[in-house]
Amino acid sequence: MMKLYIIHFKLLNANLLTYSMELFKSYFPKEKYFNVSNGKALYDYAEFINGTSFKKKEYADAGIPIIKIAELKNGITDNTQYFDGKKDHKYDVKNGDILFSWSGNPQTSIDTFVWHNGDGILNQHTFNVHAYNDHKWFIFILLKVFKPIFTSIAKNKQTTGLGHVTQKDLKRLTFKEDKNEILSFERIIDPLMEMYYSNLKQNQILSQIKNRITFKLLN
Repeated sequence: MMKLYIIHFKLLNANLLTYSMELFKSYFPKEKYFNVSNGKALYDYAEFINGTSFKKKEYADAGIPIIKIAELKNGITDNTQYFDGKKDHKYDVKNGDILFSWSGNPQTSIDTFVWHNGDGILNQHTFNVHAYNDHKWFIFILLKVFKPIFTSIAKNKQTTGLGHVTQKDLKRLTFKEDKNEILSFERIIDPLMEMYYSNLKQNQILSQIKNRITFKLLN
């Protein structure tokens, strides 16, 4: 039964995200808004804070989880590494943060996520994206819609299986700023995306309960 609930929330979220992205495209037609001469650089819509690097000796058995691309995809697992020291607070990750992984396999690693697995510290190769003007969900969907372009950029730079999207790319790519339309769009998708985020957290709780039950049964 619990497995069915998990599948239900995943399907619901897939539909919410698809609908929000299609709504975005209807609000902001590609030929009028995307990469136009009078557009505003993607980099100027938010603050993009890159994660930090960790030396092998900095890894610990306990402490705060290090958020790498694996954690963005799978949450906190037995393979998650930890840090028990001090870094600049700008690398802190909190629930609800928008995280954009800019390096890795172009097809599977270049993507945008909403973090929902508790406090952590951000590893390099991922931006913590702080939207200006409180347009959090607009920025999330904007980056999601740009994903095919990001994938193409990363693929063209691909070496030894890895590709990347840099700040330089974010400064080159543009989107026309229409403050009234952005505000209107944000108001419409806010309840949809809050439901999306709530479902992510609910699924996390259900998965943890499922894993605990499975562990007890096996032992």
